[in-house]
Amino acid sequence: MKRYCLITTLFVFALYSYETTVAADGKANQYYHHAVRAATLGKLELALVYFHQANRAGLNSTALFYNLGVNYYKLGYFKSAYYAFYKLYKNNELSDLAQYNLALASVKMGKRALAQDWLRSCIRTTVNNNIKNLATRMLMQLAPAQAAEIESSKPNNEWP
Repeated sequence: MKRYCLITTLFVFALYSYETTVAADGKANQYYHHAVRAATLGKLELALVYFHQANRAGLNSTALFYNLGVNYYKLGYFKSAYYAFYKLYKNNELSDLAQYNLALASVKMGKRALAQDWLRSCIRTTVNNNIKNLATRMLMQLAPAQAAEIESSKPNNEWP
């Protein structure tokens, strides 16, 4: 339930933050607006159609790929979600969030070892404590020994 809430919260954030990331023609923006509207109304299949039309019209923003990933995930299309989040990860923007969501999609596809790899990478590279904590908790569920090892290797910030 916590994961779903996080994804939903981040999905809404991405929907409304697109203004700063969109750099495409008017038709692509129009499709994107329709997709956002459909997604906020819970019409996720329709939102996918519009997100794809926006992409074909030239939109290649991080918000588009993030929203595609979230939409696919919510609809249970985990392999498609994985590829959308991977595109986001390769873009280097929001890579820590992309890695966490790649782990979520990997788990849903039954690829626990892959999920653990994404989580370890996320924990090592993110500076966002919220994402780091979520990734650590998820890794603890998937591989308690590995998570304990990561926890024990954290630097002690106390003075000697």
